[in-house]
Amino acid sequence: MLSLFWTSRAGPVISPDSIVYLSAARSLVRTGTLKAPSMLEWEIPADTIPYAGFPPGYPALIAVPLALEVPPIKSARIVQAVSAFITVSVAVLLAATFGGPAIGILAAAMILLTPAFVTSHMAVLSEPAFYAAFLLTLMAMVCFPGRPILAGMASGAALALRFAGVGATLAGVVWTVCRPGTWSERLRRASIASAPSAIVLAAWAVRTRIVSGRAHGGESDFIGDPFPMLLAGGLGRSSWKGFGFTLWDGVDAVFDWLIPLVSVYLTDWRYRAVILAFVLVAIAGMFFQVYHRHNEPARGRLVSEEQRSQFWIACGVMAGSYLLVILLARIFADPWLTLEARILSPVMLIGVLVFVTILGAWWPRRAVLLRGTVAAGIGIWFLLAIGLNARVVPRALRDGVDASGNASKRSPTVLWTRENGKSRAVFTNDPASILWNTEADARVLPLRVGASWRDPYPQPLDTSVAITFGDTLVRRNGVIVAFDENNAYMMSPDSLARLLALRQIARFLDGAVWAPGAETVRVLERLRGMRMR
Repeated sequence: MLSLFWTSRAGPVISPDSIVYLSAARSLVRTGTLKAPSMLEWEIPADTIPYAGFPPGYPALIAVPLALEVPPIKSARIVQAVSAFITVSVAVLLAATFGGPAIGILAAAMILLTPAFVTSHMAVLSEPAFYAAFLLTLMAMVCFPGRPILAGMASGAALALRFAGVGATLAGVVWTVCRPGTWSERLRRASIASAPSAIVLAAWAVRTRIVSGRAHGGESDFIGDPFPMLLAGGLGRSSWKGFGFTLWDGVDAVFDWLIPLVSVYLTDWRYRAVILAFVLVAIAGMFFQVYHRHNEPARGRLVSEEQRSQFWIACGVMAGSYLLVILLARIFADPWLTLEARILSPVMLIGVLVFVTILGAWWPRRAVLLRGTVAAGIGIWFLLAIGLNARVVPRALRDGVDASGNASKRSPTVLWTRENGKSRAVFTNDPASILWNTEADARVLPLRVGASWRDPYPQPLDTSVAITFGDTLVRRNGVIVAFDENNAYMMSPDSLARLLALRQIARFLDGAVWAPGAETVRVLERLRGMRMR
């Protein structure tokens, strides 16, 4: 219900990925095939291309209510709401089993107020469904250790939703291998646990190769073709540049999770590091008190100390496996990948479960002062989380965000494109806003070679790519619809306009429109001549 509320009125949030998912779901219902807009491929003249950039699970889920004639946006909201219900239900069951009924309620409250969890459910993205499959994998590991097929099926579902689900598969395999038994038994269990994911990955890779030859509609080589990453084929093109900044982004995300809202006002990294260290040391101190003193289980707890310890180990395996896959993807496949809150949100869910079950074991027989201090700290976290969510959710409900926001709907640049872009090829640095709010066939501008979101903007242009793009503009009677907000991944519209001698045919408060003219043709001929010298 909360997920439906968060996405009511102006929501949910629509991003480029959202448009790909919704278009693929519509295509699956109408034609039985997965097709996506070619907005991420400016070279391709076709309006649609085979959907192969992301796994098929999320569009398939949206297609279920869509096939029952539910509108696309409502279909996505239903999927998000059902996913949230499953995620919270599994979390409550695990927390109550290993911590007690009150701990289950606390886990639900903390998860529902975790900012990354809230914002993920406000958008048409695969994360909510992935959370459900991720926690179902954890539940299968700890509650049904003798049935590895259950963990395998849950991790296979996670992989069908996001390729990062490989981390869930890895966790299931590690867990089954480490359980007691002969090596033949361990290998048999590992084979069973990994079989569903192997089938999903192999089937999708074969289908992708058949329909497109290479991935379209995704963000990186890893997303479109996971095998180089998974089989270490990307070792020859590893990227360690900026890896330290990536890790620091992760630290920032953890700070924003453990001490929400404070980061809005506290920008000095030294104070933030001290506060974060204090919180982590306090939690670690509680854990070591529990782990070394072996307190008696509190009333209402259904498991032994050993079972609770096994639960914590399983949580560590899940979080560690997921982080390992993400870091390998960052190094060997996608240098643009950052450890933002959305990427780390599955680990945050695991962290909530670990914390509340530690709290449930620590609480009995503690001094009143200690209990009061910890309770006050948890109360402060709730207030800060509510304050941060109160800054985001009402605005999203009132005005919308990204392409679904009122700012995009009322943008003069968008309105011009709605009136004039139907008969022309539109290339833009914000294709989601154009595609969602107009009927124009919008494509991205060329990406910068070696672009990274940390690089200064703009970068020197790749002349050969600019020439090819200029020829496409002239041949297709295209225009560049350039919003003033820069996109660091794409070539600068102003730089393209200067290089190709484009003429500005419209200027608005939030953007401009550029078109080729007679001078553009002469400039392209001169640039081609210079390249041949």
